[in-house]
Amino acid sequence: MWINIYKFLHILSMLCLCALILFNTAQAFGQKQYQTTVKLDALCFVFIACLYLTGAALVMPKGFTFSTPWIQAAFAFISILSIQIGLSIYLKLFNFSKLKTILNLNYTLMLLILVVIIHDAVTKHTLW
Repeated sequence: MWINIYKFLHILSMLCLCALILFNTAQAFGQKQYQTTVKLDALCFVFIACLYLTGAALVMPKGFTFSTPWIQAAFAFISILSIQIGLSIYLKLFNFSKLKTILNLNYTLMLLILVVIIHDAVTKHTLW
């Protein structure tokens, strides 16, 4: 029973994280003020924490180990994603001169990483 709840929370957190990053990407391509998206970026950390916890709780009951390559890749990519979100918050707060270009590249890379994580989770096989 608990495994189904963990799985539901895990998938829901991933969907919410994808939606927030897509929304922030659209906002980064179109606007100059980033105060709203800073709050949404901060909310992404809540979903990332939920992904870490529920993902770790699902590994053993599902018959996998933490040394499984696609699970290691998922944890590594989520770590990289959290660093990127922190970078985007930092850039937005200090309003660098090339902010728009850097944010566009950062959010595009985040979307690419999310696609790779979803690919690995669905196929149970990593790209390397």
